[in-house]
Parts: sequence; C-alpha cells; structure tokens
Amino acid sequence: MVKPLTFITMVVATMPLLGTGCVVKREHEIHTTTTRSPVVSHDIVVQRPPMPDPRVEIRTTPPSSEFRWVEGHWEWNGADWEWSAGYWTP
Repeated sequence: MVKPLTFITMVVATMPLLGTGCVVKREHEIHTTTTRSPVVSHDIVVQRPPMPDPRVEIRTTPPSSEFRWVEGHWEWNGADWEWSAGYWTP
C-alpha cells in the first residue's frame, strides 16, 4: 500500500510532465477592408458623377405567365456606375 504522503509527492512530481506535450500557438490574421467614399481635401468634397440615363433593354418572352420583369438599373460600385441588367423572376 502506498503511503498518502508518498502518493502526493509522486503526483506533484509528475505534474510538470503532464503539460510538456501541449503547446498552443495562436496565430492572428489581420483582415482589412476598405470602403470608397467621397474624397475630402481641404473641405472640398469630390462627389461621384451623375447616374447615366437608363439603358433600353429588350424583354424576351417570359418563361411562363407567372414571371414578372425586373427593370435593369444603374448601381454605384464605389468607383463607377455599373449597369445591372433586367431579368424575369417568378
């Protein structure tokens, strides 16, 4: 039978060995995002150009009578205007 003091001594003596194989290395990634907004210089705001006129689109035949047409439109992408074409949707 192991004496209580000897058992406690063995446990305390082996505790440093229990953590030797566990190393946790945390790596941090840096994520950056940029947004484009009007450029401000000496209290002068440079604004985006006006939206172009709508484009004329030719509607194709709808896939079924349950579909409706969504008109195309201009979208600002942060640097310029981009046309988003019209489409049929149920």
